[in-house]
Amino acid sequence: MNTRLVLTLVWLLVWSPRLEASNPVTSSGGQNRVGCEEVAVQTILLEARGEAHQGQTSIGEVLRTRARQRGTTPCQEALRPYQFSAWNNPAVAHKVLRRATANEWAAARAAWAESAHSEYSRGANHYHNPSVKPSWADPKRKVITIGRHIFYRL
Repeated sequence: MNTRLVLTLVWLLVWSPRLEASNPVTSSGGQNRVGCEEVAVQTILLEARGEAHQGQTSIGEVLRTRARQRGTTPCQEALRPYQFSAWNNPAVAHKVLRRATANEWAAARAAWAESAHSEYSRGANHYHNPSVKPSWADPKRKVITIGRHIFYRL
């Protein structure tokens, strides 16, 4: 199994329950739970923290679109090696999640919920920040720019 994936899974199992317990928005009545939905919410928070609601929701849409296209789950897609850069370094992800405010957690949760039925990203299954130029970014496949992300249908 990929070392990065193992480290990320260990991080999720060890730290995510602690983050939830200390955060009233993510706590579930005193019971800590780390499930696929929580990984998706964390991914939105990590990838689009500070973005407007539409931008955060679009990240959730990409997670759902990829999972649907590949017959997987959104959390499997979020944790697929080198697909969502926020998970490339679990220590950095941990720091960001620990510093997130209750309002940021609430915004990420709302974005995840809305992404189940929204279409802001117009069916995109990839995105990137304009500061990077991934090899797969074909300008002909670009569908929309939302906030600090360019979305593609590949």
